[in-house]
Amino acid sequence: MTPASATPVAQWRSGDKMAMQKLIVCENGIVAAIVGREHFAKVALWSLTGRGAATWSVSENDRYALTNDRYVVVFDVLVNAGQPRVTRVERVIAGGDGGNSTLGYVTKRYLVTSRARGTLLMVQRLILFATKTVLFVVFEASPPPARWVEMPHLAGGESLFVGRMCSRAMLAGASRRRKLFGDGAVVPGDRIFFLTDDSAGMSFRAACRDWPLQHAAVYDMRYRRVTELPPA
Repeated sequence: MTPASATPVAQWRSGDKMAMQKLIVCENGIVAAIVGREHFAKVALWSLTGRGAATWSVSENDRYALTNDRYVVVFDVLVNAGQPRVTRVERVIAGGDGGNSTLGYVTKRYLVTSRARGTLLMVQRLILFATKTVLFVVFEASPPPARWVEMPHLAGGESLFVGRMCSRAMLAGASRRRKLFGDGAVVPGDRIFFLTDDSAGMSFRAACRDWPLQHAAVYDMRYRRVTELPPA
């Protein structure tokens, strides 16, 4: 592990404005956030238990947790004088072409832990003309040496809820989201639920695009089709 004084740490001043892609509160009181856009994204850290004025620390030379070439990297975090920062980056899952051509599509990816198998899943979403979602492809991290293996269906009949800020897996069964599925309904398995515009405003290339009103949709892994859900 890199010594605490080896790498300078950039400080995020309160007046600086950056787009936030994801926010995670860890059990040890450290708050981690992905800030910035696209290739310029960085990991920002802040400690809930730190002393003195609250300051976000942004690492200078870190890499995004899920890279464009589908490599997954993990970060070591060291807390020095109440200030956390990234000290080491390690690649844990190999990338590759993923087994699918994405030429002509805008691609978005989400990481989520399977409730049925306890493994890490990468959900790849293909968007035609940057507006219409047409396909989801799910990959599972294999045992070491870890790599992505495509899954034609979700294990154990589970379904996924994916989004820019948070993604979760849910086993098929009784639903708590009555507004979405209705009283007494169950969460159907082998489906991926998502918001059609969950990444609006996160891309420099689409900064001036007129996005539609936010609404939910579902992708059926069995029939490979998208269905928009009516407003509650």
